[in-house]
Amino acid sequence: MENKQDTDYLNNPDEFLSISNTEQLIDEFGDMFDQTMLYKVPIYLEKNQYGENTPEERFLATHTSLVTLRGQDIWDMDKDDQEFLEGVHKALTLMKVAIERGSTEFNREIVVHGKDINVTYEPYTVDTSEYVIRELNERKELLQKKD
Repeated sequence: MENKQDTDYLNNPDEFLSISNTEQLIDEFGDMFDQTMLYKVPIYLEKNQYGENTPEERFLATHTSLVTLRGQDIWDMDKDDQEFLEGVHKALTLMKVAIERGSTEFNREIVVHGKDINVTYEPYTVDTSEYVIRELNERKELLQKKD
């Protein structure tokens, strides 16, 4: 006899999808990200492909972490802009160190090329996974309607 959970998964696998690391994120949504390098380490920046309907935030993933970026002209930032990538990476590193020491602050403001950018660390948790999957699936749908 089949288990109800097994049949639910087979009928609706997206409901059970979980992202617990960057590799899984890129496996599932890699077509939505551009890969670049920072210090010989891969960085994945969400592609600017939404035209005039750009979301308020943009995802960036390192080999171990995920952040959301909000701010002035965030969609104009280039994947090869080392100052931008270094600023985000430094903010992420400082947040992770502070969190390891007991901080509960997951946001940090940076300034790149005179523009304010909010960097929010998104640890790979169940809640984050649900949020990221929902956001990226909605964005995929927007792109399909655009075509």
